[in-house]
Amino acid sequence: MTANIRILLTIVFLDGMVMGIVIPAMPLLLADIQEASIQSVVIWGGFLTAMFGIAQLALSPYLGALSDVIGRRKVLLLALVGMAIEFIILLTTKSIWMLLLARAIAGAASANRSVISAAIADTHAEEDRAGALGKQTAAFAAGLVFGPMIGSLALVFGTITPFYLILALILTNIAMTILFFEETLAPEDQKGFAPSSSLKLIWEMIGLIGTRKGRLLSSYLFYSMAFMAYPAMWSYYAQGVLGWTPLKLALSMTVFCAFLMLANVWGIKVAVARFGTLRVIKGALAGNIVIALTLAGTPPDYIAFALFPIIALMSIADPLLLATYSETGGKSEQGLLQGQMASMRAISVILSPPLLGFILEASSNPNAVLYFPGAMFVIVGFSYTAALVFYAQTTRLT
Repeated sequence: MTANIRILLTIVFLDGMVMGIVIPAMPLLLADIQEASIQSVVIWGGFLTAMFGIAQLALSPYLGALSDVIGRRKVLLLALVGMAIEFIILLTTKSIWMLLLARAIAGAASANRSVISAAIADTHAEEDRAGALGKQTAAFAAGLVFGPMIGSLALVFGTITPFYLILALILTNIAMTILFFEETLAPEDQKGFAPSSSLKLIWEMIGLIGTRKGRLLSSYLFYSMAFMAYPAMWSYYAQGVLGWTPLKLALSMTVFCAFLMLANVWGIKVAVARFGTLRVIKGALAGNIVIALTLAGTPPDYIAFALFPIIALMSIADPLLLATYSETGGKSEQGLLQGQMASMRAISVILSPPLLGFILEASSNPNAVLYFPGAMFVIVGFSYTAALVFYAQTTRLT
C-alpha cells in the first residue's frame, strides 16, 4: 500500500468518525434549535436527510466529472472545504432554514467519497480495484465504530460540543490533503474540458437505460435502497418491533461494523480469488434476499442478532459493484463513473427511508388492518431481488 493510499484511507476513516459523531448529536441540535422534544422534530430530521440526498444527486456526477478535468486533489479539497463550511454554519446558527442550507452543502460536499474512489481506481489495476475499494469501505466502517461513542461522550459537555470535534476532524483532513496527498490523475489523462452542467450529466445517465452501464447503475440503485434499511430503519425495527434495549442495539451495530471491516479487508480478496467476481456478487445479493425475508418473519432475538455478521459479510457486493462499474471507462472517466454511482446512493437516501418508515409504521401499528411488522423487510427483499435481476442481465449486454 502506497503512502498516498494510506492518506486517503485515513481521510475516509476520519470521515466515518464525522458521520458517527453526527448520529447521536444531530437530533439534539435540531431539538435545541426548534426548542422542542426530539419526537416532535422527527419530520425536520427527514427533511434534512432529503436535502442532503437531493444535493448529492444533483452535484455528485458533476464534481466527479470535474475531477477528471482538473484532478482529484483540487476537487477533494473543494469538497472538504464545503464540509467545513457546513459545520461552521451548524456551530453559529439558530435557524432551521440555515440548517437545511448546511445539509445541502454537506450533500454536495459528499462528492469527496466518489473522488477518493476515483483516486483509488486511478492507482490500481482492474483486478485489484475491488479489494482497494473494499478497504475504503472498511476504513469508513472503522470510523463509524468510534464516532457514536465519541459523539455521545462529547454531548456530556453540551449539545454543540460534538460539532467542534467534527470541525477539527475536517480541518485535519484538509491539512492532510494539502500537505501529503499527491495527485493520482496524470496531466495527460486529464480531460481538456469541463462538463457543461450537472443536469446534462444526469440526463446522460438516463440515456444509459438498456445498456450494460445502465443495468449496473440500476442494480446498484436497488442494492443501495435495500441496504438503507439497516442504517436508517434498523434502530426503529429493533427497538419498536423486536423490543431490543438501546444497549443491545448499540452492540448489534458495533458487531456489524466490526464484521464490515473484516469482510471488506479480507473477505473480498478470499471470495473473489475462490469464486470470481460474478459469482460473489450474485451470491451476496441472493444471500441478502434470504436475510431480508428471514427478518420479515420477526425472528427470535438470537437469530436476528446472529444475522448481523452475515449481513456485513454480504455487503462486499457494494465495492464489487463499484469496481465492476469502474471497468466500463478509462482513467479519464473514473471521476464521472464514481459520481454516477454516488448519485444512485443519493436517490436511495431520498426515497428509501421515508418509504420504509411509512411501511414500518403502518404495518407495526396494533390497530392496523393487516398487522405485519416485518413487512418492511419484504420490500427490502424485493429490492435486493431487483438488484440481482439487473446485475444478471449485465452479462448479456455491452
